[in-house]
Amino acid sequence: MQNTNIDFTKRKFKKFGGEVIEDIIEYLKPLINKGDDMRIIVGCDSQQKRSYTMYALAIVLYDQSLHNGAHVVFMRIRDKKEKSLINRLMNESLYSLDLAEYLDNNLEGFYIKPNFEKCKYNGLIPSKKIEIHVDVNPDEGKNKQNKSNVVYSSIMGMISSYGFMVKCKPDAYCASCAADLLCK
Repeated sequence: MQNTNIDFTKRKFKKFGGEVIEDIIEYLKPLINKGDDMRIIVGCDSQQKRSYTMYALAIVLYDQSLHNGAHVVFMRIRDKKEKSLINRLMNESLYSLDLAEYLDNNLEGFYIKPNFEKCKYNGLIPSKKIEIHVDVNPDEGKNKQNKSNVVYSSIMGMISSYGFMVKCKPDAYCASCAADLLCK
């Protein structure tokens, strides 16, 4: 596994059009309370390249009550090649967890905790404001084809123990769709 600690004050996020966001916290502040039930969702996906692994870390803003589209910003992280799928999935989860902690701490006083339901994984109501989506499957599938199921309990337990709402496939659209698209 890689050292996933990132200084988010020095790294830049981007919009889909390529526009660079200088300060992610200042960028998010005017957007986060525009709706009745705005969610900040964090997710990460990775893809193996010839000589490195590309991680895409996405932030999705989505109004749960309006259902009128999402706002996505992202950053890419190029890291040394990680051959182990289990280590890659753990890295994705740790990147997401680090970003969620950073956002939760730095948006204190600006972002109101959403009306979370109970977490499907552990039945608890999250204490933190950010939702994390992980690209793991709760079902091992026929003939154990869903390889990410091996780390399902470890990743879900780790993230939920920090107090975050955590969702996995098929509900983890920030990791499975947004970040997946951005790491290609």
